[in-house]
Amino acid sequence: MTFPTFTEFYRAVHGERSPFPWQIRLADKVLDRGWSGMLLDLPTGTGKTSALDIALYCLARAPDRMPRRTLLVVDRRIVVDQGADHARKLQHALDVATDGPAYHVANALRALTEGATGETSASCFGVAVMRGGMPRDNDWARRPDMPVLGVSTVDQVGSRLLFRGYGVNRLSASIHAGLVGNDTLILLDEVHLAVPFAQTLEAIRSRYRRSVPGLPDRFAVVTMSATARPAAEATCVFGLDDDDRRDPTLDLRLSAHKHAQLVAVKVTGEEEAVKQAVLARHAVSEAIKLQHNARVVAIVVNRVDTARLALHLLRTQHAGSTNAILVTGRMRPIDRDRVVHDDLARADAGRSRNDSDMPLVVVATQCIEAGADLDFDGLVTECASLDALRQRFGRVDRRGELRETRSVVLGRSDQIAEGAEDPIYGGAIAATWAWLSSVASAGSVDFGVRWLPPAVDADGRALPKVLVQVPDAPVMLPAHLDAWGQTSILPAPDPDIALWLHGPTRATADVQVVWRALENLGGLEGRELGEIEAEDYGRTLTAVVDQLLAVRPSTLESITVPIGAARRWLAGNAVSSIADVVAGDADASEAAPRQRGAERNAIVALRWDGDDTQPVTVELIKPGDILVVDASRGGLKDESFDPESTTPVSDVGDLAQLRGRGQATVRLSPATLSLWQLPNELSAGVPERTGDESLIGFAMRSREWFEAWPPDPPKGFTGTKSEWHAMRKTLISSRSHAVQAGGTLLVTAPVSKSMRKELPRSELSELITEDDDSSFRAVEVPLTKHSEDVKALAERYALALGFSPSLVAHLRLAAWLHDVGKADPRFQRWLAGGDEIRVASANELLAKSALPSGNAAKRRWARRRAGYPDGYRHELLSLAMIAGNDDVLRDVQDPELVLHLVASHHGWCRPFPPPVDDPEDLPVALQHGTTLLAATTRHRLSRLDSGVVDRYQTLTERYGWWGLAWLEAVLRLADHRASEQESAE
Repeated sequence: MTFPTFTEFYRAVHGERSPFPWQIRLADKVLDRGWSGMLLDLPTGTGKTSALDIALYCLARAPDRMPRRTLLVVDRRIVVDQGADHARKLQHALDVATDGPAYHVANALRALTEGATGETSASCFGVAVMRGGMPRDNDWARRPDMPVLGVSTVDQVGSRLLFRGYGVNRLSASIHAGLVGNDTLILLDEVHLAVPFAQTLEAIRSRYRRSVPGLPDRFAVVTMSATARPAAEATCVFGLDDDDRRDPTLDLRLSAHKHAQLVAVKVTGEEEAVKQAVLARHAVSEAIKLQHNARVVAIVVNRVDTARLALHLLRTQHAGSTNAILVTGRMRPIDRDRVVHDDLARADAGRSRNDSDMPLVVVATQCIEAGADLDFDGLVTECASLDALRQRFGRVDRRGELRETRSVVLGRSDQIAEGAEDPIYGGAIAATWAWLSSVASAGSVDFGVRWLPPAVDADGRALPKVLVQVPDAPVMLPAHLDAWGQTSILPAPDPDIALWLHGPTRATADVQVVWRALENLGGLEGRELGEIEAEDYGRTLTAVVDQLLAVRPSTLESITVPIGAARRWLAGNAVSSIADVVAGDADASEAAPRQRGAERNAIVALRWDGDDTQPVTVELIKPGDILVVDASRGGLKDESFDPESTTPVSDVGDLAQLRGRGQATVRLSPATLSLWQLPNELSAGVPERTGDESLIGFAMRSREWFEAWPPDPPKGFTGTKSEWHAMRKTLISSRSHAVQAGGTLLVTAPVSKSMRKELPRSELSELITEDDDSSFRAVEVPLTKHSEDVKALAERYALALGFSPSLVAHLRLAAWLHDVGKADPRFQRWLAGGDEIRVASANELLAKSALPSGNAAKRRWARRRAGYPDGYRHELLSLAMIAGNDDVLRDVQDPELVLHLVASHHGWCRPFPPPVDDPEDLPVALQHGTTLLAATTRHRLSRLDSGVVDRYQTLTERYGWWGLAWLEAVLRLADHRASEQESAE
């Protein structure tokens, strides 16, 4: 069978629906010239998301020229992950195909990774969602050769590209930079929202990324927009032509009339809250009027506070006549998914309209302007910049089925007055209102794609004032990249990457907030950081961290909050109104609120960083932090961030474990179980561990309690019925086991593969962290076997990616040698749980321990008993053993690369090694295959003059910032995947 055409492929995966003419043309153009330098100038509603289909098809057809990863990026906090849902449907169509064009394309994609690993995958490509501070789904970073379609935000992709991944452990940052900066197509949607990041991407593409001999060059950037501004770097502007305008389906969407009445809202006084209340009342009143002809209406406002006020009015004054829901970008994804898939389904594009349903009002913020495939019958919107309004009206009669709709644009009198300035939109609101008034007919403007006139003056010149004035990104210099490339120990000063993502005047950074009802967490908050040496303080902190390590925070339970707002909230101060755009605070200052005396040192949260989790004060909170706060503090209302709310927040950590990691986990503590609202007889009978009862015995006894759970989920369980069933069935199985973590008992077990299929939209993988637990996998693995496994995977990955034979050989050798430093007798005792007798009687050295990764206390105890120094690193000993052997590197062209890959395989030595020397000087020798390797533990490679730093700099100049990170990523991901496979075996 010849390779199918794009039309054949598209019809096969979309139920015989034919592509639009522009989609066919774009696929042909990409196959002919590639992606680079392209601007897709396409109106909203014309199917720009299908660029994902085109990227996947072109990859299958021309894999040597096309990037493996395609990331759709938009500068909004995605609510309905339109791109991800689209990609999942595409994934399913390919995975279930047994013949025809879809089957042919799926086989071509599978061939890209076939034989690269023994890991089996049900899908021919991965789907990734990166939003908030932590990657929601790390499938994209599991394997460097895996095709991926993903959706993300500017912060997520940009921070990873610049070696400062938000929410990413700094020792893992180079993996993410290596993957995003190579073999990746970045589709920057709504580029007018992200001009500084577009400039940064262009600087990287044209000046700082270069072809490296032996490494494929498959990195491309494409900008897309319905309201594109001139792009000097675009070498190919692609748009609609006459064939598209004659297409019946497209013509329906382009010619729909979207009438909007301009209504001025008079506000007085100085209080912003009062003005927002007036606007909210008008918005609700107009929405109720629209319901006479529109069953699903949206209210879109510029502040989260205004949205909450409108929701309150709808629920108190119109509860019997209309349904109302709130959708903002300040929601936990686990809550947002429930709202979107349960409550917002009536606003899905392509739905069947039913006039018998009770009217629905969706109250939202700017978060729906992009990445949301919503379709409203009418809209009440607060005036904003013209481009923002066009995006909002793109969600009205999205498919043109109604042909004519009525909406309202509200203009606050203080914002539409001549010369008025807004914290978010600057002077664009006033300029937009003035222009709309000038083109209105009887006070109404038609926002239909074909009917809204261009914003020009009397001489035909564009009116830039109707758009938000976006600042340029600072000039990027090699010195900036040199600083960002330092990830093992961050430089001081460290250039703030937000300036290159959002520009110098909009660079308001975010943090992530996770609520947990942990035993003793509330006991830490409010205490002084200076008490850190107190014995009881240390015990409390250790217990809390151990509980977090046992049930690790997940992006599913986190909310993105501007750092200034987070600091003020945690300090107990008033928080200014928050918007859902970058730098959307009315008060965007990131400075910590002034505090005096003991308050300056008061602990307000924990900064989650795996084993290195530490308490923080308000002043110590940094951009990108993941903050774990006590659930009793409050901060959520109507599923959105509300700093004034003091109602305890539900701890959804167990549900996040199930949905995000495929792990059924229940913490048997009153604080967490009370939220589930179990029947009284079950709540009273929560199993407790007695006396010297073993954990095995306790787990077996606990299964009886789980068997008594009701078949239907209790009221407090916010997951689905299938998730409740999967959790119950897993916990009563023989796979379940008990863990004692920081004084809290929990029962946990992995969900079976067959049961995972029942879970809704399950995202069941996670990148192994660079914590000290990476050698503790609950299964003993011999050093020789692990070395062989990593060598085989690294070689297969490099071959699949098209690396040169020379670089393949370098990676193969580095993988074989990377863990030889674990031959240290003290490290072997640590892996054996501190048991010298077991080490002495063992037949071979270990690479992985039978100790589970989740038991941090036992791991620390074993390390102390083994005498392995805190902070000492086995990879530096590996480096010493290799560098001291002249024969092992004799046959490679670049021995420095092998040495660096070994030294950096846990993220250190970029460029600095850990500043820890061994107080002892013990000889270590290992017969590794046919080679005898030896060194002493006091190798002094932690010194600045040891050559480690110089080697990193030399290799960066040789392979480039992103090329070297790519080579490291291949080895490190081979190490991660080999460890997973060994554990499964």
